[in-house]
Amino acid sequence: MKYAAGIIGILGALAGLFLGFKWLSDLNSGLGQLATALAGSSGEAGSQLSALKGGTYSLIACGVIGLAISVMIIMRKFNRWANAAILIICGGLPLVFTTDAIFGTPMILAGLLALAVKYDGGPAPAAPAAPAV
Repeated sequence: MKYAAGIIGILGALAGLFLGFKWLSDLNSGLGQLATALAGSSGEAGSQLSALKGGTYSLIACGVIGLAISVMIIMRKFNRWANAAILIICGGLPLVFTTDAIFGTPMILAGLLALAVKYDGGPAPAAPAAPAV
């Protein structure tokens, strides 16, 4: 289960990073700068553009965090509840800003799968020594 959660989390994080960097390059292009200048005078278009910027930055940030947490799931490091919660939040946070940011949603599935990963409880206790006869 750790490999399923880790691989789905890595794929979701990479997809989120791809979309975030694509949107960032579009916003920083010449046409994007012109659209930003024109949208500044319009109320609704300006709010949509600011939501897109927020979604872009959250996709990039959550992609980096999700990638790190997915690797930690495969290595069974940290706490499984914290890993799952972080992945679920990272998958859903970009959707708060804009509903077009659906590339990170596989991290939600990875977070749910991360709940089923069994972590080692440490070394097993040594067996008692047999009495000498």
